[in-house]
Amino acid sequence: AGRMKAKGCINEVLQWRNARSFFYWRIQKRQRVDALQEKLIDVSGSELSHATALDMINKVIPAGVQSSDQKTVEWLASPASVEPLEKMLRDVKLDYSKKNVLALLQDLTAEDRAQVLK
Repeated sequence: AGRMKAKGCINEVLQWRNARSFFYWRIQKRQRVDALQEKLIDVSGSELSHATALDMINKVIPAGVQSSDQKTVEWLASPASVEPLEKMLRDVKLDYSKKNVLALLQDLTAEDRAQVLK
């Protein structure tokens, strides 16, 4: 295990007595983060990649919380996470909507565009 850590294959050596707890929190975190990724991709009209969505989620989660799977799960379940996560989803949805409206307007003739924008 020490060699795997030295090579960068793993982040930490896992003790057998802590394995159940470690994997419980790891799975809980992955499920919550994956669900958020899917929501982001949905509201973006599938324009966001999984990697981009994950980067956006990681920017919203406070740095001190990201160091532990358990802390991340607890933060994601807490009321403190609601506002930043909803803002992120709203911002992505707004960007997607703007792009769609602009694309639709560009397809119209000048007369039709002026009529729509009245």
